[in-house]
Amino acid sequence: MARVYQSYASTSPSKVDSAYVLSLIATVGNGLAAITSANELLMIDRQNLSSVQTIYFEGAPSGTNCLTAGDTQGQLLICSGTDGNVITFDVRSQKKIAQFKIDRAVTDIASDGPRIAVGTELKAQQAIVSLWDARQNKQVWYNGENNDEITALDFHPSKPEVLLAGGDDGLVSLFNTDIQDEEESLLQVANHGPIHKAGFLGPDRIYALSSDQNLAIHPVSTPDDNEDPPPILIGDLRPVIPCQYVIDILKSGSEWVVAAGTNIGTSRIDLTKLDHAIAPDQQLSLDLASKYVLEPAHGEEIVRAILLDEQNSDNPDIRLNAKYDVQNVQIKNGILQMQQKGYSDLELEKFDPVHIAGMQTHATDILHGTFRAEMKLEGYNGGSCASFFWYHDDRSELDIEFVTPGTSIVNDTINYTSHPSINSNGTKIPNATVSIPLKDTLDEYKTHRFDCDAVKGVRYYLDNKLMHTDTHNVPKAGGSLQLKLWADGNKWWSGLPSKTDVFLKVKSITAYYNTTGSLTNEKWTNRCAREKKQCQAVTAIHSYNTKPATCIGSGCVGDASSKSHTSSSIVFKPVTSPQKSPSARRSLKIWLLAAWCLVVLFTVAR
Repeated sequence: MARVYQSYASTSPSKVDSAYVLSLIATVGNGLAAITSANELLMIDRQNLSSVQTIYFEGAPSGTNCLTAGDTQGQLLICSGTDGNVITFDVRSQKKIAQFKIDRAVTDIASDGPRIAVGTELKAQQAIVSLWDARQNKQVWYNGENNDEITALDFHPSKPEVLLAGGDDGLVSLFNTDIQDEEESLLQVANHGPIHKAGFLGPDRIYALSSDQNLAIHPVSTPDDNEDPPPILIGDLRPVIPCQYVIDILKSGSEWVVAAGTNIGTSRIDLTKLDHAIAPDQQLSLDLASKYVLEPAHGEEIVRAILLDEQNSDNPDIRLNAKYDVQNVQIKNGILQMQQKGYSDLELEKFDPVHIAGMQTHATDILHGTFRAEMKLEGYNGGSCASFFWYHDDRSELDIEFVTPGTSIVNDTINYTSHPSINSNGTKIPNATVSIPLKDTLDEYKTHRFDCDAVKGVRYYLDNKLMHTDTHNVPKAGGSLQLKLWADGNKWWSGLPSKTDVFLKVKSITAYYNTTGSLTNEKWTNRCAREKKQCQAVTAIHSYNTKPATCIGSGCVGDASSKSHTSSSIVFKPVTSPQKSPSARRSLKIWLLAAWCLVVLFTVAR
């Protein structure tokens, strides 16, 4: 069954109204780099496509036409132009750090980090493929025996000396760049037709996509082969998908996806998986039954670039909508009971939503304090995540999360995390999170607690036993206290939802905390009087240097003359749909498209 995604963000980042976006590259710090037909190299926010602070790099080549990453971290950008310039920019400084120039228009580039491959136009009956040392701006390999403009370049995924080149002469060639002799360096040639796109599908196969939308898969030959192995001819993809044109073949995890566009009638992009398990009989198929459809997609314009945002997305095969349901939050026999409804194989096949539970405080000005919940989890048979946490935003969040045994990468663990736990370059922040095996933690009532102090940091406890301490990102702004029970199928966290009903049972929630708001002495006294209970003296939270004070109900922290107080009158409200996915730090599958002057983000539509 096709899954339809609709756009939820778009932008026109170019300074020129009629400019086309030609290429997209993910960069460090959730940046999205793009080149346009207006000779621009620019960068915007990849998560929401905000162009409010668009960065325009100075000194882009004239006739800018190609863009590639210069490293795996997304810190370097390499772009080229018809003026023959190949320029490397540093994303962090937005400065040009390297440049070389050749005597003709560049038509494609590729990089494996230390080296840059360059393809050119046909000039004086010769098109050139060359290899350059990126650090010394020095040519280290050259081949001029190409009959037409070079349109595709790619490095072998595990053999750095092997370079693929395809061109308008219809040939896809593999070269050994360790061999300087032009004829001897040629390893393999596939004749397919004028090449639109070509590249490696893993170490053993290459694909060739012609300008008339014909696709073929060619096995990479070995020294033992007397002749090149026969290709797998898939043919014209337009009537098969169906579509008007094919953009490219993209890598998604361990799979390969054909991206194709339609710009007549309802504009759309079809994303269709290739059956990568190619059988010995050389058969290969497109998984048309479970393709992804992005619509609408840039109207009558042709989409020239598409990027799979691996950093901000999960595997779409198992990512489900999660729906908060008020009926899933109840009090029974004095116990707060939150329910995640059982999820059947049929519901998974139909891609139905998972019915989950959530609640949060009305107050959003809760800051430093101690937060405790006595709770247990019952009934699970598969994935579920129970979370007790404080939340300001995705960059300021304190979590205690249980992940039940199941298909998740972190299944059967309790996780203590102070967000952010990932640096802007995608690396883990030391000590920001720790995972501990659950053992019998879920099945009986235990007190789960986290203390937040501006000086001492965040400390996580299980039945008053200290489990983890972190000081890297102590909250500085107010937030809310929340409880959630959820699953959305993603392998990175919840895993496939439990087939049976899951119940989070909570005996008590106790919080002693300061707020960022203010109460007058009169209001403070009146609240205490309304409680009609004896006020208790408690130790003040260190971060505010407040004195022990009388407080409301089961306890509070704060001085009546202080601007910041504590209230134990915790008022929760149920969470209802629609709202962000419970794991909002990780958006649903995100595809970024570029056509005309727009860049568009897509997410799943229900």
